[in-house]
Amino acid sequence: MSFPNLLSWRSATAGDDAQIERHLHASLGSGDASLDRIAAYFTSVPASRHRARIAAAASLIAKPTSGEALHPDVVDVSIAVELVHIGTSYHDDVIHKTQTRNRAPTANKTWGDLEAILAGDFLIARASELASNHGTEIAKDLATTIGWMCEGRQRELSAIGRVIPVDERLETLSLSVGSLFSTATRIAGTLAGMPEASIARLAKVGGHLGSAFAIGADIDRFVAGEPSTGRSPLYDLKRGHFTLPVLLSESPPDAALLDHGAATVEHQRLRAEGVVQRANNLLRAAMQSAIDELANFDNNAARQLSAVLGTTTV
Repeated sequence: MSFPNLLSWRSATAGDDAQIERHLHASLGSGDASLDRIAAYFTSVPASRHRARIAAAASLIAKPTSGEALHPDVVDVSIAVELVHIGTSYHDDVIHKTQTRNRAPTANKTWGDLEAILAGDFLIARASELASNHGTEIAKDLATTIGWMCEGRQRELSAIGRVIPVDERLETLSLSVGSLFSTATRIAGTLAGMPEASIARLAKVGGHLGSAFAIGADIDRFVAGEPSTGRSPLYDLKRGHFTLPVLLSESPPDAALLDHGAATVEHQRLRAEGVVQRANNLLRAAMQSAIDELANFDNNAARQLSAVLGTTTV
């Protein structure tokens, strides 16, 4: 799945992205040149900034504006959620011993595990600082979400080598990935001063989009692997990390398939069974749930975002 640019309906899309990038890089100075260099390593790589974009899009739903540029406060909170994602990616690369990301050596490969962990910590700390500039409620929401993400990642590690129920995998994805999308939209609503009921609806939009993104990533890993990290489609099967398509099988493997030939045969069997289509159905349902929630907001930004989601090809 190619996840859409959630700001593509804006006439100022390129300007929005450039504004986010400028402020992202401006937020990284620490006073220590070596830490700055490592922390900026992957923030300088071109990326889609999905979490920042959903925060910005949600802010335009929460507080429609005729201005072309995003408000600086909106950019601040958008960057905060994006920095959490980038910081946890540094940590993930250490946990999984990843050697490449975006086809470049990872920070842990280049500088070492300790340096990568410190850089990830710094990025998350900077995200917390940006959030705290806009009140304790927003800072608390972000801190709570970081805890959920840690819980989700621990669940992923605990599930290696086990066949878990599909609902458990979906809940894990919701915690480790979807929660940050949900919080991005919740923070946008809080920043705009929306009533709590409206904030909750906006958070549901983000949650459904986060679920769709996470399901799509699981499908991509099963079908094509992770080209950005050099992992093949067999990588997860061989280590017993069963993604959603595998768990949707009527007879999933019950252990890691360490042998390359056995993993290849199993991968072909699963694809022939139609597990990708089943996973795609769940992805479509999550996208439709986001569209349905957007119908609660009667403004142009909500309608435009709904249209973007409605034309997304799965």
